[in-house]
Amino acid sequence: MINPRDLRLGNLVEHEVFGVVEVVAIYKHAIDVSKDGKTKEWFAGSIEKPIPLIEEWLLRFGAIVYEFDNGLPNQYRIGERLFVIRENQITDYGSSVVLKYVHQLQNLYFSLTQTELTLSNP
Repeated sequence: MINPRDLRLGNLVEHEVFGVVEVVAIYKHAIDVSKDGKTKEWFAGSIEKPIPLIEEWLLRFGAIVYEFDNGLPNQYRIGERLFVIRENQITDYGSSVVLKYVHQLQNLYFSLTQTELTLSNP
């Protein structure tokens, strides 16, 4: 379950019925989410699972992949940020923060760059 305090407007979360949705409003005990132009209100406890951050999501946010033949892990650049995947964990190279979920990537990226991540590959 996601704590609503961990969310920001624009974060992507998943609901088992509606799939991937965008957070458009945050209240004390509920959030509003939007999908396909329709807005729904959820009580905070109904956001059951965050979206696991995997390579596919980095690519959907427009990451450029740098592959190496010398045994180094691939590097993924989004804007000025560099991410690496080691032992199935995605780490922001500059801050050494390990990211497990899409909303964590969105929040860290905004915090460090003051720029929202946008899906370039939906």
